[in-house]
Order: sequence, then C-alpha cells, then structure tokens
Amino acid sequence: MSFKPCLVIPSFNHHAAIEAVLERLADYNLPCFLVDDGSNDESRQALARAAAGREWVTLLRHSANLGKGAAVVSGLRAAQAAGCSHALQVDADGQHDLGDLPKMLEAARAQPDSLVSGWPQYDSSVPKGRLIGRYLTHFWVWVETLSFAIRDSMCGYRVYPLAATLALLDRVEPGRRMDFDTEIMVRLYWQGLDMVMIPTRVTYPEQNTSNFRMVRDNLRISSMHTRLVLGMLRRLPRLLARNSRHREQAHWARVEERGSTRGVRTLFLINKWFGRPGFAAILYPVMTYFYLTGHGARRASADYLRRIFETSPEPGFFRSRPGRWQSFRHFMTFGHALMDKAQGWTGRLQSEQVEVVNPEVLAEATAPGRGAIFLSAHHGNLDMCRSLGNKAFDNKINVLMLTELGSGYNAVLREANPEFEKRVIQVSSIGPDTAIMLQEKIDRGEYLFILADRTSATVPGRSRQLDFLGSPAAFGEGSFILASLLKCPVYLMYCLQVGKGYQMHVERFREQVILPRRQRSEGLQAVMADYVARLEHYCYLAPLQWFNFYDFWRTPSGQTKSFRNVAEIKGEKHIENV
Repeated sequence: MSFKPCLVIPSFNHHAAIEAVLERLADYNLPCFLVDDGSNDESRQALARAAAGREWVTLLRHSANLGKGAAVVSGLRAAQAAGCSHALQVDADGQHDLGDLPKMLEAARAQPDSLVSGWPQYDSSVPKGRLIGRYLTHFWVWVETLSFAIRDSMCGYRVYPLAATLALLDRVEPGRRMDFDTEIMVRLYWQGLDMVMIPTRVTYPEQNTSNFRMVRDNLRISSMHTRLVLGMLRRLPRLLARNSRHREQAHWARVEERGSTRGVRTLFLINKWFGRPGFAAILYPVMTYFYLTGHGARRASADYLRRIFETSPEPGFFRSRPGRWQSFRHFMTFGHALMDKAQGWTGRLQSEQVEVVNPEVLAEATAPGRGAIFLSAHHGNLDMCRSLGNKAFDNKINVLMLTELGSGYNAVLREANPEFEKRVIQVSSIGPDTAIMLQEKIDRGEYLFILADRTSATVPGRSRQLDFLGSPAAFGEGSFILASLLKCPVYLMYCLQVGKGYQMHVERFREQVILPRRQRSEGLQAVMADYVARLEHYCYLAPLQWFNFYDFWRTPSGQTKSFRNVAEIKGEKHIENV
C-alpha cells in the first residue's frame, strides 16, 4: 500500500490561530481538508480567507454545527475520496506542536496499519480541571481495552489509517461531539489496530476559546463510557486473548512500560525522606506485586534461570534447578538495582562502594586524550559507575540511549538530578549526523557507553542470531558497526553487586573493531560472538543481575528455541576448533 498522507482540521468558531496553523503546515506540502463545522459569520469568513490563497487547502462546510466528531468524519471521507491513505488530524486552535508532525508521519509510514496518536506532555497552561477529567477518562479507557496501550485517548493530534477507520465508521456510529476522539480510538483498538503513542508538547494558548461544555459534554462522555464498558464485557475473551498474545510476541521496545511516572516519583520521595531503609521497606510489596501480575516477565525470568542452570559448564550459582523462589529473587535483585540507581543519582551513594577489579585496565582505557567505547549489557548496574562521576573518566562519559522505549523511571531521574540529562545521547537510529557527532566526542578524548545486548525495533533486520546460553538469540549489529566507524579502542565494562557494594570489571576487547570490506560479514560475526561469550561469562558469574525480563530467545517467527545440553554445545565447539 502506497503511503499518501493528508491533513484534516476540524474547526468550529476557531479562527484566531488558523492563519498561523496553516502557515506552519505549508512547509510539509500535504493536501489539507479544513472542515468548517457550522461556524458563526466571523469565523466562516476568516476560514474562507485562509483557504482562498492556498491551493493545497480544501474548505468543507457544514450548514449547521454537527460536532467535532462529525467534522472529522467529513474530512476523513473527503481524504479517502481524494486517494489519500492516511489522515493526520490537527486542531485549529494552535494547541499542538506542529514540529512533531514529521515524527508522527514517519511512525505512520513505518506502521501503516496502526493508529498513531499524540501523547500530550502539558505545561503549566493546562487548566487543572481539564487535567483531572482526562485522568478519569484514561482510567475508563484502560478498563475498556484491558490494556495500557492507549496512553491518552482525548488528544486530537493523530494519524488515522483511512481504510480501517472508514470501514469501522461504515459499521458503527460513534459519538459526534467531544466523545468522538475517545470512542473511535477504543473501537479501533477493539478492531485489532495497534496504538503508537508519540510524546508531544501541548499548550493552552491565552484567550483560547474552548468548545467543551461542562455539563452537556460530561454527560455525553459518561454515556459513552457506559456503552464502551458494556462493549468490553461482550468482547472480554477476545481482548484477554489479544493482550496475552501481544505480551508474548512484542519486541522488547514495544512492550508497555508497567507502572506510572507518578509511582516512580513516589518511590524517589520515599528515598529522599527516609533513605535506603524506607525505600527497601516499600520495595518488597512493590516488587511482589510486579512478580505476581507480570506473567510474561515471570515466564521469561524462569526460562533464563533454567538456561543458566542447564548450560553452566561447571557447578555454578544454583545448586539445584531454580524455581519460583529464585525467580522472585531475580525480581527483587532488579528492584534493589533501581534502589541503588536512585541512591546514586540523588547523591546518597559513596564512591567507596564501587571497587575496580582491574584498575590497570581502567587506567589504560581512560588515559588522557584517548577516547574509547565501553560496551556493556542490561546486566549488573552500570549506572553506579556513571552516577558517581568516577574521577578516572574526568566527567567525559556519554551514554547512548535508545528512545524506542520512553522510560518514566528515566524521566524522574532527570528531575532528581539534571546531570542525568547532560551526558545522555538519545537516538532511535544512527545516521550520518549522529556518527559525525560521536566521532567528534571520541576525538576530544571522551567516552561512549553502549548497552549492546538488545536489537532495534526500528531496524529489526540489523541483527544476528548468536549462540547464547545454549540457543540462538538475536543481538543487534549497530553497536559493533558504530565501533568500527569510530576507529577507537573498545572495552567491556560490567558493574556487579557484591554484598553491599559493587565491583567494576573492565576488559580490553579490541584496540579497534576492524571489518574488512571483503569479509565484513565474517568479521562482524566474530566480533559479536566474542562479545556474547563474555556476556555469558558474567551471566554465569551473577545470574540474578540479568535484567531483560522478556523472551530474549524469541525467533523472528515468534517461536522460542529450546536450549541444548552442555555435551552438544561442547561437541559443536570442539568440531569448530578442529
């Protein structure tokens, strides 16, 4: 299906900002359907003037006010008749950050069968009453979908896939006024569409005219939620099956983050007021809740721990096959790592709590004027090295962080300590501009930290299946290709909890990652296999400090490969060596 997007702007007596909105949208060179929903004379004339000088704008009119939902539907039908595949809805009052428009269109292009919606990030201009009302609607939408996939259902900044949306509208008629945005979103979710939420800044301009009528529209919204809850009950088995299937099959970056930013902020306040004892006291019930309710994470933990037990080349961490108690300990270890991260970034962790196992390698890696890459994984607690601002690094640490998964925990860390943000480089993919910027940092003698054990959701093809704990697992190529481009020394670093402190392990990995042009694939395979072998070593050393709570061995077809016994693994390695 070809991707042909357009714009749809519903308007009812909103003319003050329309010129500025259209001026911003002109740069995107998209056809636009501006729908006048029975506005008064002043607004009608203003909309006519705004459309008259712009050939890319088609003005549609309702003779009477039919409601925002009816205006959006008119725009969607006109867009489909004009041959468009997707319609990006924008409000006419200037609330939306139009600078995020390319991001939303790119997400729709990448996932054309999904509904892409803005996820409002409000400033202080938002009326408190409206904010409270939105949270009530969020709660009911989560009940109606049995999912947290819809972060905000009331934002009118979204990209509709026209074929699926109009097919739904041909069967059912959702509310035509302020209840439309929420109802159409829930019903599209019921229909099977995935939801892609894009964080976007939303403001309430001064002297903004709101068409929301407190009594009338609240009654409509209450009636809508009653209908949707009843509809959810009819669809209950199908929704439960879908949500379970989604948790099983989702890429790690698509898995919904459990817990809320508000909950994380509460934990940080407990840490601030009561220190480690208070944090530890609340940690047990919190992690018990996540263990009992996190079915997919619990299964992933049990599977990983069994692999450690079955494939360990010598008697290791577990004396017997790990069961539920060891899996719960795995969850608790993760909770304690979060607690230590909070202690570190809020200045409560002392540098004496981190011991460098091989200081001579660290001294070599951090020699003045010598930039380097440090590869690690979601194993241990690398934040203990970064947050303490180790003098060896001279505060020249840069952390490459994927933005594919928006973290409420990281958002609170930014609030707790602005230093968290200063050296974090957020990317969704590595392009020429990012590579040049990173090269400049390396040339200045700075250090780049990368967690290299996950694949990308945006570039899923750039991965390789490598033997890890007895079975093939996907590892992303990007970190190793980047290392070859930057032409600098590469080290491995793991920070593992031992007792009440941490041990920092630093290893020489490559003076440079060199990938010969004629044997590029073979060279990349060898480099990545060496990385995975060392990751295995540290997993055997501290198995409970592996923090990938999803099906790490899931193949592209969605099937998990079973692990083999140690004899088979050793036999294959012996044959390869011969």
